Amino acid sequence: MEVKSRVRSRDLRGINAFIEEHKPETAVDMTSEDDRRRIGSVDLMPYREFVSLLNEGMLI
Repeated sequence: MEVKSRVRSRDLRGINAFIEEHKPETAVDMTSEDDRRRIGSVDLMPYREFVSLLNEGMLI
C-alpha cells in the first residue's frame, strides 16, 4: 500500500509491473485526493474511503 497526493500515470509503474506479473482481479492505489478515479487498470481511491471500506469488511 502506498498513499500519494496527486497521482499521474508515471507514478503507477510499480503497481503496473505487479499487475502484469500477478494478474490480480483488482488493483487499488490510495490517494489523498478527494475523488475516486481510474488510470488504466488501477483504481485510485481516497484513503479515507479505503479505510472506511476496510473497516466495514468490504475490501477483504
